[in-house]
Amino acid sequence: MELSTPAGLELLARSVAEQLGADRTEKDGDTGRVRVVYADGRALELTPNRPRTRITVTAVLPEQATAHGIEVKAITVTALPRPRPSESQAKATARHTADHIRQRLLPAHTAALAELRERTAPPGGHVPACRIRPCRIP
Repeated sequence: MELSTPAGLELLARSVAEQLGADRTEKDGDTGRVRVVYADGRALELTPNRPRTRITVTAVLPEQATAHGIEVKAITVTALPRPRPSESQAKATARHTADHIRQRLLPAHTAALAELRERTAPPGGHVPACRIRPCRIP
């Protein structure tokens, strides 16, 4: 997997997004990072490490999370896992990265978003959709 070019990282991000069931990928300007974005707004950021043999994956949280002291530690994954028989190196890297994200990052990301939702919920714990019609929730 060639991570020394933005195109290589973008290709990896697309493969990872496909395996994770994400909606799309986005280049993050000139930073060399690529985001994997889900339809519900969740996002992960992939960054190649020097000397381009490892990938750091960061869960992107809303800005409010920082104010509440909520964070998710980034994970680092090798970009050169051993391919399975009849598997290309690129496919092995995407599979390996997606597996680590599923096992190590997504549970923490989901928990952090749930904690943020809990901390920022309005008093009474229900969503203020009551503005449309009178609320009957005590």
